[in-house]
Formats: sequence, C-alpha cells, structure tokens
Amino acid sequence: MRRTLCFLASLAVFGCGGGRPANFPALLAADSVRARATAAQPGAPDAIRRGDQERVEAIKAQHAGDSVLADLYAERATAEYARAEAVSRLARAEAAAMQHQSALEASDAARRAFRSDRILAEARSGELDRELFLLREASAPESSGKADPKREAARLVAANSLALDARLLCGAAKLVGAPSDALSAIEAELGPLERSLETKKISGGPAIDLASRLRAKCLATLTTTRRASATSSTTSAADALFAEIGASNLGRLLPSRDERGIVLKLETPLPSDASRTFAEIARVSQAHPEFALEVVLHDAVRTAAEDKRLLSIVDSLVSAGADRAKILAVAAGTRAPLADPSDAAKRARNARVEIVLIER
Repeated sequence: MRRTLCFLASLAVFGCGGGRPANFPALLAADSVRARATAAQPGAPDAIRRGDQERVEAIKAQHAGDSVLADLYAERATAEYARAEAVSRLARAEAAAMQHQSALEASDAARRAFRSDRILAEARSGELDRELFLLREASAPESSGKADPKREAARLVAANSLALDARLLCGAAKLVGAPSDALSAIEAELGPLERSLETKKISGGPAIDLASRLRAKCLATLTTTRRASATSSTTSAADALFAEIGASNLGRLLPSRDERGIVLKLETPLPSDASRTFAEIARVSQAHPEFALEVVLHDAVRTAAEDKRLLSIVDSLVSAGADRAKILAVAAGTRAPLADPSDAAKRARNARVEIVLIER
C-alpha cells in the first residue's frame, strides 16, 4: 500500500519524498530547462503544462522499468519547456523591438522638428538680411553734387539702368499681386523720371538719386507683397524649380536668380531653335502655375521694331501654352547695357532677351 502511494505522489512531484527518480539524467535536464522557463517573464503556461504532462509520463515509464520510453518522454518534456523559454524570449525581444522603434520614431520626430526650426530660423535670417538691405537702399543718399560732363554722362547711364530696375521690380510686384495704390504712387514718380531721362532733361546727379530711391521702393513693395502671401513652401518651391531648370535642357541658358526670380537669358538675334526654347519655357510655366513670366527685351541700339519683336516673343510663348494673363512684357531698349555701348565691337552683347519666372 505504501509503495502505491509513493508511486502516485511521484507523478505530481519529483519523486517519493520530494526527490527525483534515481539515475534519470534526461529528467534532470528537463527539470533544469523547466526552471528557466517558469522563471521567464512573460511566461508561456500552455507549453509548460504540456511539458509537465510529458514529465509525468516519463516518471511512469521510469517506475515501470522502461528507461527508453522514460528518456523519450523526458526529451519531449524538455522540448516543451524549451519552447516555453523560447516563446518568453521572443516576447521580450518583440517588446524591446517595439521600445526601440518608439524611441527611433521619437528621435526622427525630434530630428524633423529640429530641421523645421532650422529652416524657419534660416528663413527669418534671410528676411532680416533683406530688411536691412531695404533700409539701406531706402535711406536717402546724400545728394550728388555737380560733376564734369563725362561723369554726368556716366551718371545718366547709371540712372537709366536703375530706373529700368525699378520698372522691372515694380512689374514683378504687380505680377505677385501688390496693391495697386502702392504701385500707382511709385509710377507717379517713375514715369516722369523715365521721360526726363529719355529726353535728357534732367541732370545726372538728381536722376541717379531719384532712380535709386524708386528702385528701393519697388523692391520693398515686391518683398512686402511676397512676405504677406508666403507659405513655408514658397522658398523651397523656387529652389526646386531652379534646380529643375538647371537639370533640364533649359540649363544651357545658364539660369540665374535676382530679386525678381529665376532669370533665363537668350541672345539676339534669336537662334534658329528659339521656338523650341520658348516651348520648353512654356511647358515649365504650365507645370508651375504659381510662377508668372516677365519678358524683357534689351537692344544694342534703339530700333523702331522693338515693340513688334517683343510682341512676337510673347506670342511664341502663348502659342506654346503659356498663359498670356500671367506675362508682363517690357521693352528695355538700351537702358541696361552689359558692355560699353560706344564700343561698336562690344555693344552687340547688350542685345538679349530675359525671361524671368517670378514666384507669386
């Protein structure tokens, strides 16, 4: 009777009296794995329960004297316990991976926030630089005194160039939606100045002073209008378009940038493939409707056909798909020379067409 009770007790514990069956290494190995599996967090109770069932069968076989079957059951118990340990390790690994992923996402979010803050800071720095420039430009310079005839002639050339700059900058401001009253006030001064320069009824000193102030006013109007309607993507859109043009066939025109926008220059007389160039520019204009076009025709010498040639260029752009309502055409004449217009060998360089993509 006592031997029967001892055998039954051994099915639930390690053996009679709490010990393990003697000479049973396979079960000792299973018990070692079980200890680790039960201590693991999180646990895998189903696998441990199946291992315990196999362990009970191993003890039965051992008491029945079948050591081969006992070893088999013990190995199956070991396998279940090992499975429980593996499940626990996998669960811990997945939890750690989730923690690392969360930390990575938080790090990425912090990096994006830092990059956004840096972009905003750089943009603000650029705005401050432009404000400082505008303040310096707008500051009334000391009136220019009288000079010898040669210097006066040079001043008139410079005044013509500055007045044209003012006209082009105010034109760009109009394209981006500047208030008409602000532009009308500048036009009230700029128009008479241009006519006086055309007829040479103004001296170089006062002309260059007034042209400088009007240029500053036009630039300030353009800058203020852009800033009022700017979004965080405005600057990046212009940067992206500049890079896109540089990488396209239009890159052969060596695009540049000024206060108005992205400048494309063509020599005149226009090359035989000019229509292809105008078609490429029109396609860019269609793909980026947020940009307007300012077409400026410069001549080496004044010609009566200037307006007709300018209209022909605009018509070519419109025929290729550009929106006429977003095009401003300006005949600049000889007012902004690149080379000395008195030098017949060099003045041909002054003839050119500028097409400016202006961010609205």
